[in-house]
Amino acid sequence: MSATREKEIILNFRNNIEYTLFNKDGVVNIKVLEQIESCVSEQREIFDEIKTILRFLPDGDYQTIFNGTFAKCILGLDIEIKSDYGSFIKEQISKQLSTDSIIDCYIRQLHILLLGIACLQLVVQQNWLGPPLKNDEKHNVSNCFQFEGKEEALKKQVSEYLRKDGEDVYVLAEFLEYLLIARTILVDSRYLLGNLKTQPLWEMRCILVHQQLLEDLSPSLKAEAMSALQRSEYFCTGFQFCQ
Repeated sequence: MSATREKEIILNFRNNIEYTLFNKDGVVNIKVLEQIESCVSEQREIFDEIKTILRFLPDGDYQTIFNGTFAKCILGLDIEIKSDYGSFIKEQISKQLSTDSIIDCYIRQLHILLLGIACLQLVVQQNWLGPPLKNDEKHNVSNCFQFEGKEEALKKQVSEYLRKDGEDVYVLAEFLEYLLIARTILVDSRYLLGNLKTQPLWEMRCILVHQQLLEDLSPSLKAEAMSALQRSEYFCTGFQFCQ
């Protein structure tokens, strides 16, 4: 495939998937994705997972979303994590993005972004918007991680990671481990998702959710948000959904 054709396909992705995804809170026309898929000969498995996320995200079916092969690989859901969890995720992302193909890299970045969005939406749904997960769904999502016997160690990692300017997040908040994942993908891994024009916008949304779980305003989070805003200004200026 020529470089020009690859750029055309990526532009199609941005206009019909990436921008729509942000503008309509995760609701995307699956048929449009399938039309774009027909133009690409490789990465079928990742395409299937992208379609799965886009299909089940509006319904809040997180167990299905996190059950994908590539999702498990990136999130480490099938193995015992022995290192720092955030560092592990970034290492997995780097491995997944090790490719020379422009369109291959974009598709993989889009899939990783969608995982971060799903994690962020889970936190928002469970702590604010609802509806809350049913008991069996909550149990399944909570027990995705292979930290048997090390639950307290995971909680400590999450607590330390989300602490900002000496303040801990709200103690009764649920699924904070998924906020750690969302931040690791949408904020800490921003330099790995450089082909995604909406990345700074999702980064700001993630930072805002993090701030809502703190009692006082965090100067550190404000600085992060301002940095993301500066990187997104060129993209937002004149774009229809930001007017």
